[in-house]
Amino acid sequence: MNRFSSLLVCGLMVGSTAACGGSDGTPDATVPTDAASGNDAVSTDGSACGVTPGPAGVMSGCYTEFDCSPVCPTGHVANSATTPNFRITAIKVTAPATLASAPVNNLLNGFLSSRAFLWGVSFNFTSNIFRTGPLDPQMVTAGPTNLGHLGDTYKYFDHNAPTTGGTLATRWDPATSMVSLMGNTATVSPMLAAPIRLPIFTTTFAVVTELPLNNAVMHGVVLSADRGCIGVARTDSTTANLFNECSGSAWYTEDPTTMTPYGVLEADISVADAENIPVQGFNNDLCSVISGQLATPHACTTVPQAMWPTQPTGVAVSGGPSFHLVADFAAISTNISN
Repeated sequence: MNRFSSLLVCGLMVGSTAACGGSDGTPDATVPTDAASGNDAVSTDGSACGVTPGPAGVMSGCYTEFDCSPVCPTGHVANSATTPNFRITAIKVTAPATLASAPVNNLLNGFLSSRAFLWGVSFNFTSNIFRTGPLDPQMVTAGPTNLGHLGDTYKYFDHNAPTTGGTLATRWDPATSMVSLMGNTATVSPMLAAPIRLPIFTTTFAVVTELPLNNAVMHGVVLSADRGCIGVARTDSTTANLFNECSGSAWYTEDPTTMTPYGVLEADISVADAENIPVQGFNNDLCSVISGQLATPHACTTVPQAMWPTQPTGVAVSGGPSFHLVADFAAISTNISN
């Protein structure tokens, strides 16, 4: 069993990331115990925290910055006002229940912060076109070293997904829809014209699993005035008010004061799709994971649906049952070359 899948399995089965680390019980470094929940206390008095706000440089290749309060990192890419690109940096799944647990959210944010899970969103407010999909981890061009990974340039997949087992080379291509902007708040509607499939990789680019999203929309997406961020970065008081882009709990997905999401994704994961997506490292599939039947191999095809602990509540494009996914998210401006 590879490292990522073992963490996923452990987190789902024991309900605690603390039990999923080394022999001493310490959580894995890429799996934070604090998910992007927006529930931490926040310092709002700059004089009280005793640090000088501003860039702190790079630590182990990761951009860091000191500040007393949540910030949009000053080292972010200078986005176009009319055609901004972003990379998703944090996610807080609120439904279905099996994916909304703290262990699973922690794992997903660990994947995002380690860039094993790369997800781009692109807005064109001139033509009102929105585009989103996975970014190719093998097509990343490093940016200035003083910006860590914030200055890297990414590419969407473009007819170049692996075709092992007869799968389509286009299955990871981005999908589009329309977008409207009211003030600094964007709404993506109608639903994306095509499904998006979001792969999660190991450090050697092997696929752990995919998240197949159908009928996806985004709403209440609050862009900072300079288009640098969706959401704000955490400056953790336990580490001298330091933001570290490689921390899995480095972002708020909700306003720390009002608890209002900075952006909401809604989509459906069809039972039919999930049944055919393996979660590598053990003999099971995504449907067994989402339906709460991890211990039963391929449970969605062998156990009557009425007995599933987590029931499908949506309707897939095909008309079959689906699990309705709801998630808050945060993102940072980024360079996307295609």
